[in-house]
Amino acid sequence: MLGVFDDASSSLAEDIPSTSNSTALLPNTSIDVSENEDRESRNTSFDNKRICFFCGRDRKQIKGKQQRLHSSNDTKVYDKLTEWVTKFQNQELLQTINNLKISNAPIFYQHSCEVGYFNDYKKITVNTVRTSWHSVRDIHKDIFEKIVSVIEDVVKKRNYLLLTSLCDMYNNELQEELIHQPEADVSLMTNHQLEEKIVKQFNPIKIVIKKKRKIILHKNSNLLEQEDLKKLEENDLIDKVAFILRSTILKMDKTTLPVVMKMEDLINGECTIPEKLDRFSKH
Repeated sequence: MLGVFDDASSSLAEDIPSTSNSTALLPNTSIDVSENEDRESRNTSFDNKRICFFCGRDRKQIKGKQQRLHSSNDTKVYDKLTEWVTKFQNQELLQTINNLKISNAPIFYQHSCEVGYFNDYKKITVNTVRTSWHSVRDIHKDIFEKIVSVIEDVVKKRNYLLLTSLCDMYNNELQEELIHQPEADVSLMTNHQLEEKIVKQFNPIKIVIKKKRKIILHKNSNLLEQEDLKKLEENDLIDKVAFILRSTILKMDKTTLPVVMKMEDLINGECTIPEKLDRFSKH
């Protein structure tokens, strides 16, 4: 059986010379285990025992073919196996590797076990590698959970909510996240996209159009009166102003005050009041 590192693209294919003529995953020496040798239990120590490092057995057959034990005490092999075992958080095998490395004792293994372990390691590695896409996905997931809570409250209390207000809320949360993660490539949510998401998520709601405004409400709610729509629009305006002010405050440049402050430092403060806040305070 070919080992993982037989492939020329392998990280150890060129780094570690083979110690035998067999095509091995790790540099090795083939070992014939005598019929009279005691078989080792998986529960006993691996240290200096001629048993497979991965499965803890001295003998193994695959499709009726006896698997041979191979060995290596190459430092790079110790390091590579340490990397694998650490990823699996297997403290028992990690301790075994350390003991073998300290005593410069060989590691015994069967290629079939080695290949299987390496394939499992690759799966974990692929699943745990995070990219910018994962970060963006998590941002949208967290924000949508907040939107879900808002809609659940609307449904429970039989209230109404403008779709545009909900979309503004979503995008303002998104922009706040981008303050902390400016490198993230995130597109703002559109009314149409958000509508599709919430319709799929919620059965007990409906979206009606009144004066060209889409309104979210419980499917059993009565139609809105003119006064209800006016109140929604006023609340929407208040929310827009609140979002603008909050965003402005979060983006303010701050100056760290000295440990020993003077009166001038206290007067100047940590930041300069933005024009938008100054204008808002005067009206």
